[in-house]
Amino acid sequence: VLELSYRNALELKGTHIGWTCPQVKEMVAASMGGCLFLDEAYALSGSRDGDRGDSFADEALRTLLTELENNRTSLCCVLAGYPEAMERLVRGDPG
Repeated sequence: VLELSYRNALELKGTHIGWTCPQVKEMVAASMGGCLFLDEAYALSGSRDGDRGDSFADEALRTLLTELENNRTSLCCVLAGYPEAMERLVRGDPG
C-alpha cells in the first residue's frame, strides 16, 4: 500500500528568507516511501507569461526538483493543476 501525502504547493513556500528550503525538505522527508501529491503546483511558477513568480516559489521548485532527483527510488510525486498553468510551470524549467 502506497501512502499518499496530499498538499497544496503553496505550503512549500516559506514566509521568510531561509525558510523555504528546509520546509520543502521536511515535506519530502515526510513523504518518503509514498507519494507526495501537490495540488495547485502551478503556484511554483509565474502567474502570467514572462512572470517568473517570486523568489520563494523559485526556491521551492528548485529544491523540490533536487530532492526528487536525489530520492527518485524512494518517492513518487504528482504535480496537479489547471492545464494552461501547468504548461507554464513545465516551460519554466525545461531541464
